[in-house]
Amino acid sequence: HPTVVMFDQFDNMFILDTGNKRIQKWAPESTYGITIAELSSVNDPRGMSIDTYGNLVVVDYSNNQVPYWDPLNEVIRYKYPANHQVILLPINCRTYNCVG
Repeated sequence: HPTVVMFDQFDNMFILDTGNKRIQKWAPESTYGITIAELSSVNDPRGMSIDTYGNLVVVDYSNNQVPYWDPLNEVIRYKYPANHQVILLPINCRTYNCVG
């Protein structure tokens, strides 16, 4: 059940696959994708973006958290909104630092 598809500045395609609880990355001209993030701790992913630092940011609506992965996919961090509520807004993470 892919719910979000986006591209980075290198034309890599990222697919938020909520049904399989993962994010896959497809390089340009590739015939298969690789799983770059397992979402086992994410309950209700509703959106994703890449911020100005190359972090992959996911909105976990039901858990009221915003997990993100660094460009090497080695560290998972969580950013909690000050009011502990996640609000879905259209935002350009190439312009704004979405994870602070």
